[in-house]
Amino acid sequence: MKDYKINTLFILFSSLFLLGIASFVSEGISYRISERAQELVAGTFFTKSVDYDDLRDRYEAVSEKDYSELRSRRRKGLSNEPIKVLIVPGHDNENQGAKYKDTVEAELTQQLAKDLFYLFKDEEAFSVKLSRDEDGYDEKLLKYFERQESEIRDFKNKYQQEMNKLVQEGKVDLVNGLFHNSAPSDVAMRLYGINKWVNENEYDIVLHIHFNDYSGRQIDSIGEYNGFSIYVPEKQFSNAEASREFSEFIFDQLSTVIDKSNLPGEKDGIIEDQELIAIGAYNTVDAISILVEYGYIYEYIFNEPEMRDDVLEELAFQTFTGIKNFFNEEDISNESTLKKGTSAYKFLKSK
Repeated sequence: MKDYKINTLFILFSSLFLLGIASFVSEGISYRISERAQELVAGTFFTKSVDYDDLRDRYEAVSEKDYSELRSRRRKGLSNEPIKVLIVPGHDNENQGAKYKDTVEAELTQQLAKDLFYLFKDEEAFSVKLSRDEDGYDEKLLKYFERQESEIRDFKNKYQQEMNKLVQEGKVDLVNGLFHNSAPSDVAMRLYGINKWVNENEYDIVLHIHFNDYSGRQIDSIGEYNGFSIYVPEKQFSNAEASREFSEFIFDQLSTVIDKSNLPGEKDGIIEDQELIAIGAYNTVDAISILVEYGYIYEYIFNEPEMRDDVLEELAFQTFTGIKNFFNEEDISNESTLKKGTSAYKFLKSK
């Protein structure tokens, strides 16, 4: 009986000892996994998250139905699916953005986005989605915002902490850009939610559509600035190189019908930015991501009732042509600028 008790105690202490070791090892592994995860997040600053040459190769294989190349891509672990594009009309029914008299930014962005969306309907090499339409946000995206609220906040905080750490270590430089009005907290979280959703669903391109304004202008008065601009991620971000390349084709195409912005800070037409959530503040977007300001809300071309619909359709067409040119850079034709909305084209060129 005595031997039995001794054996029992020995087994008990041995089990506790082994559990302690297991717990220690487990914590060590968890720590290393966590540490590795942080390294991967930080590493995205120094590694390209999107390869635009590979996107072009994929587009060519899908559009030409090159099944041999598509099978080869799959064997190599590369996507052989159509190019995934998310079009995001800026603002919504609750936060309508810039206003001038009866002209509301959220309505303009939704209309232009819808025009652009329909131009892709016969393009088999693209899979295109609108984040919202006249009825509101896409149902899946809206449910995502609701169900992932805490996860979206954690996502934003994680990337913010990593970037702040890299800045403190001198590995990433903070770059002061143009002043932007701060987005309301609910709008900001939805934008971060879109960034998280885009990453998880492996989108290739995100296009944010906006119209410009500037603080200090009276709501019913015309301001002194006009013209379009494109915002892209700052060069240190992981999607910066591809986003810049992509933006240049759209910029060149829009320049055929409208002038670039004359706001001093936007004089280059394409502006790098670290702070805009839409294009990946804190390096939160893997995909190509750009934000196009198609002009200032009070400009005549957006407030002429008889021409506005045609003007927005023409701008959508020029954007579509710029995107196609990015994927077919050897086949760019200036004739495409006259293909759609000829009256709007002439109207735009006359202003």
